[in-house]
Amino acid sequence: MLEVSVSDLTNVKIECAAVGTEDGTAQLFRMETWREDPVSCSEGSIIVSGNARIDENKAIEVRLVNFIRFLEELDIDIEGSEVELLETLFDRADLLRRIDFVFAETHETIFLNQEQQVNELRRKAMNIDRPRINLNWH
Repeated sequence: MLEVSVSDLTNVKIECAAVGTEDGTAQLFRMETWREDPVSCSEGSIIVSGNARIDENKAIEVRLVNFIRFLEELDIDIEGSEVELLETLFDRADLLRRIDFVFAETHETIFLNQEQQVNELRRKAMNIDRPRINLNWH
């Protein structure tokens, strides 16, 4: 379902993996009713044993990704779309509270039509306590 939902998005990469604290493989335990309703039962799949709702005898081996390494390597490069994204983000206090730092490289010297918007974002950023926002990332 995810592949169908994002098939037209060239900037989305689906990682078929479980997350943990190291790279490797893990046993993915599924709910006992997974075969009857894989869509709604998929969110109950886990890599931690001992859950009464899973059938440990029907585990499958999956790729395990070190989530900390994944986050360290994460770099979102949206070349030119920063202004639109930041404007939308700044209007979502509920999301901002979940973020500690925002580092963005604005391109108002390249996209001259964004200069006024970037200046407004800088004014807004000064009035936001959390997250700490750096719009001079280069």
